Amino acid sequence: MALCTYNEDSMPNSILALDASEWQGRLSRQHLQYAYDMGVRLYIAQLWGSGPTGTGTNDHAEAQLGFAKDVGMTLAGYIWVPPDDTIETHSLVRAAKDAAGKFWEELVFVAPDLEGSRLHPTNPVGRLMDVCQNLTLANKRIVIYCSKRSWSAVMGTGVTEFKQYPLWEARYYLKSGYKPDTPPDIDWAWSKFGGWQQRAILQYAGTAPVNGWGADWNVVALDRLGLDLPVPPPPPPPPPPPPPPVPSDHYKVVSGDNASAIAARFGLTLDQLIVLNLGKPGSGDWNLIHPGEVFKVGPKPAPAPAPTPPPPPTPAPAPQPGTYTVKPGDSLSGIAAHLGIANWQTLYEANKGVIGPNPNLIRPGQVLTIPGGAPAPPRPPVIKARYVIVKSGDVAGNWFSSEAALLRLNPDFRTVAHTENGRVMRRFAKRSWGSIYPPERLRIA
Repeated sequence: MALCTYNEDSMPNSILALDASEWQGRLSRQHLQYAYDMGVRLYIAQLWGSGPTGTGTNDHAEAQLGFAKDVGMTLAGYIWVPPDDTIETHSLVRAAKDAAGKFWEELVFVAPDLEGSRLHPTNPVGRLMDVCQNLTLANKRIVIYCSKRSWSAVMGTGVTEFKQYPLWEARYYLKSGYKPDTPPDIDWAWSKFGGWQQRAILQYAGTAPVNGWGADWNVVALDRLGLDLPVPPPPPPPPPPPPPPVPSDHYKVVSGDNASAIAARFGLTLDQLIVLNLGKPGSGDWNLIHPGEVFKVGPKPAPAPAPTPPPPPTPAPAPQPGTYTVKPGDSLSGIAAHLGIANWQTLYEANKGVIGPNPNLIRPGQVLTIPGGAPAPPRPPVIKARYVIVKSGDVAGNWFSSEAALLRLNPDFRTVAHTENGRVMRRFAKRSWGSIYPPERLRIA
């Protein structure tokens, strides 16, 4: 059950409390630890009242209070005030003090418990007043503990002389032995009596479960009680789930490892390890791996088929020997100079029927006859591509004068890095030429 279940705007300083009597027995530290773990921060022990052996002191009060203190609870006590024909209660308070033993000074309050028949045949106010005076002389804060019905039965009607003390009212939310999952608000079902305008403690469940044992459950408004006790913080979030075990075909890096050694340990080449772990390592550099990183080491990837070379481009139809096809931007004088003809007029005269009357008006696609049948210029030589493999510490400026020069020879550089044999090593959304990764392959010519 969560502790902080009240309306925090109206009751920001509320805690849970348990009260128990001799009927619960000696208890143990574990019993009180269960209660603390459920959010209880105040323990109120019966000091004098009824028990299995009759009416008298609670022989287990000191032990109960000790266990409550051990687990971090604040301590308090209560005394059932029996009906009598005398108003003298000094011996009753002294017996309660003896029951609390060494913890008497640590009780933040002691509550006279009023239930049963009329407190005194003629002067119930005087008898309760004597209890309060004796508790005051013992330097104890006083809280009045009763139900609305008990108050009129024990004290009579119209008694308001004790309204200056905080009220601890017994009013059960469910029948005895049961409690709601969420504690009610301190003002649940409040009805004024005895001169009190509000209650400070609400006993909302009687002899209800506390993880294997039973006690009375209470909501305490610390500001109404006049106490400044620590309000427990909300429970911490649950711990994160443990990391899943490393699969058998994966390997977790330990101190001293390097990528080449890991690959060799599992019968892989470095290229195969890279292919199995696209997008890794976290540093982007296979020369810089860290303990705790997990890499896939199996199964060994099948060798990729050799890349199919792209089909050669379909060559444009070669002009017939002794002809020239006009291109955009050409002029007769430029063509003549290119073909080694002495002057453009010779070229024009040989092609007047194609060009027309205006030698300055030639159009792309026209095929001109070359006087003397000069052959077409030879094709430019084929340049063989050259590559480098990036090593740790390399920068693109080692081979390229600008990013444009790099992209001219490596048009997919921004989105893909290739291994030495042309496989995809890593993919990117978009990278700049300042980001190159060993052992990436780059074309430099």
